[in-house]
Amino acid sequence: MVEGLRNTVKEFAYSKGDIVLVLRDAGEMEGQEEAGIIHDIEPGGPVFVNYGGIVSLLHDGEQIRKVPQDIEEALKLRLQQNESEFYEEVFQATSNIRDILIELRENDTFLQRLKNSIKSHF
Repeated sequence: MVEGLRNTVKEFAYSKGDIVLVLRDAGEMEGQEEAGIIHDIEPGGPVFVNYGGIVSLLHDGEQIRKVPQDIEEALKLRLQQNESEFYEEVFQATSNIRDILIELRENDTFLQRLKNSIKSHF
């Protein structure tokens, strides 16, 4: 019985931080490969790939292959640059919301009372 369970857990040949090419199976990228960095691998489960700021779930390990060494470093730098640019765009796009939330947190008496109440209990 234990042997049968072992056969159902698929080994994954990559580790967190590896630069890979993923064969996309949906959307406008269907049938094309896209570069990404392995973000996380859950034991015996899904793989999460960072495509330059957007982390997506990969369901099938057979859709993935290691990037050729001669372009690995260039792709890694480009993906890191894409991630940095993405986060900067998100930061800029949410600046108005952040300002409003900060002002609300500082001026809302209910939140102040709640904060003081929590502090007094701990």
